[in-house]
Amino acid sequence: CVVWTDPTEVKQAVELLPQWADIDLDDALELLGANFENRSVRGYAVSQLKKADDEELLLYLLQLVQALKFENISDKSSTSHESSLAEFLIERAIKNPILGNNFYWYLMVECEDKVVGKMYGKISFQFMKAMKEIPTGLDRRDILRRQGELVVALSSISKEIRMMKEARPKKIERLRAIISDPKNGLLQFPPLPLPLDARVEVTGIIPEKATVFKSNLFPLRLTFTLADGGEYPVIFKTGDDLRQDQLVIQIITLMDRLLRKENLDLKLTPYKVLPTGSDHGVMQFITSSSLANVLSEYNGSLLQFLKAHHPEEKAVGTYGVSPAVMDTYVKSCGMYPS
Repeated sequence: CVVWTDPTEVKQAVELLPQWADIDLDDALELLGANFENRSVRGYAVSQLKKADDEELLLYLLQLVQALKFENISDKSSTSHESSLAEFLIERAIKNPILGNNFYWYLMVECEDKVVGKMYGKISFQFMKAMKEIPTGLDRRDILRRQGELVVALSSISKEIRMMKEARPKKIERLRAIISDPKNGLLQFPPLPLPLDARVEVTGIIPEKATVFKSNLFPLRLTFTLADGGEYPVIFKTGDDLRQDQLVIQIITLMDRLLRKENLDLKLTPYKVLPTGSDHGVMQFITSSSLANVLSEYNGSLLQFLKAHHPEEKAVGTYGVSPAVMDTYVKSCGMYPS
């Protein structure tokens, strides 16, 4: 309702800002959009963001990094007194390694943009510089460097496999040979937080479980070994921009959080997506069976499939299926209507 071209209205609006009731995080995001250029308004939005915890901030981090495009950051070497949003994001990313990991990779993707890449590169420089000032800074910088080397290696392998003229079995054979070669440093390496999910530490890739999908871009399926002895399968793809996939998954994750606040758990487990460049990225691989395959194998009966995998004869009310499993299935259908 403010006419931002009228200095008198602008002055009055800015003076009223502190007197308003606190706004929610999603409203603060709106004030950081392209429609609000006034630094006082954007600074007010950032002051509200400071009240969010790290988990909540992580949900909106993608949009906040995009909002940096509207900050009018100059070409000077420092962000001081230029962008309260940039300073805030760097400060929080320094304090939380998980937040910092995602922040770094969101910046790296945007650094490739011909229009705003220079600005994002500047913020990335400030972030890396700020890490020098904390006790664990050198170790964290080294982790990001090693993650970058891993991504470059996987991207190079993916492109090589995709460009091969041989049939898919030969592509798979070549992929496994590359991973098995100790010279490439992929078979085993010191524990490294996975760029896709920094909460887990990977120690290598299992050659015999590596494969190539049949689709046109021939994405790779790679299974990482974890420091705790587990496994973490992923899909690495080149030739495709995964930012749209990332946005869709983020929206679903956000909807799940909002529904849980209303005590409505629809049993969602969104997989993770991380673009590592404008034309490559990594996705969490979830082992699954399509509904068509299940119906084909179990004579058109989904109930028979559930009973085969999660039987509980005494559960009369759920037709011999574990009540917890049936509850998960029914609730998940509410989020994914056919």
